[in-house]
Amino acid sequence: MLTETIRQRISSFISELNPDVFVIELDLLEGGMKRLILRIDTDHGIDMVTCGLVNKKLGRWMDEENIFDFEYAMEVSSPGVGEPLKLPRQYPKNIGRDLRVVLKTGEELSGRLTGVEEEVIKLTSYLKKNYKKGQKPRLSEEEKLVAFEDILDSRVII
Repeated sequence: MLTETIRQRISSFISELNPDVFVIELDLLEGGMKRLILRIDTDHGIDMVTCGLVNKKLGRWMDEENIFDFEYAMEVSSPGVGEPLKLPRQYPKNIGRDLRVVLKTGEELSGRLTGVEEEVIKLTSYLKKNYKKGQKPRLSEEEKLVAFEDILDSRVII
């Protein structure tokens, strides 16, 4: 089981290793061989070199500190395209992209992410008209504010 104390220690180590890197997901999956799953990112995207460096240094540190008293495999990666945006910090780098947002009420919104503030995102929907094939729909002039606390799921539309 992954306790909050262990989560904090791992997150702190990663922050000290590289202050630009933040943890999006940290889980320990049970099964034959336990797997520590770590998804990391930066405010400007992350590359595989950074993921590899975090994997190597974090693995060494965890072994030295004897974080777990059992065998485990560790997977360090970036969130994939189409993965949900889980933290407010992930939104600014996606300004200008199209999002599909599901609210806790069940309502679904889609449109272009046009801004991010402390507690809300700004989503501009597309005009609902019939367009010819290959023609890009136009954005409406109405910007909807969506509070982070109201979002159940949010994904970049590819």
